Amino acid sequence: MIQIAIENNFESWRQAARSLVMKGVASGDIIWTQAGQGMLFRNEAQTISKNEMRVPPAFIALATAASCFDDDAEKWRVLYSLLFRLIHENRDLLLIESDPDIRRAKLMEKAVNRDVHKFHAFVRFRRIACESDEIFAACTSRSTLPSNEPRHFLDAGLGR
Repeated sequence: MIQIAIENNFESWRQAARSLVMKGVASGDIIWTQAGQGMLFRNEAQTISKNEMRVPPAFIALATAASCFDDDAEKWRVLYSLLFRLIHENRDLLLIESDPDIRRAKLMEKAVNRDVHKFHAFVRFRRIACESDEIFAACTSRSTLPSNEPRHFLDAGLGR
């Protein structure tokens, strides 16, 4: 077993996953943990190979959205499993809707996109004056604080 500690963001996972997939490490041999947690198993050196690795743009979009999902332990395992299988087994894996990992990743993406939609649809901003400086303040139709709290981490790049 290899224990990989990463920050809770797509770029940190991407860097670690790229190195591991180029070494051919199977998804079942990895334990994904948060950076700063204690290590129980050995940690592989995370060096990126100079070989190029290409994945479909649809996978990058799916992985970027799913990386914002709330369940840290599950999302990194599912995303790495998909990446490993895309590179080593089936380049058309994303087209197989009945695959359990594809289904799970699509559900993660859907949940995050739902939060993005709620954020855009229900949180409103208005300009108010505050000691000679104008700032933006969140408000609803009843001039109260927004009650929509997203369940997942919403990245600034999502929903554009």
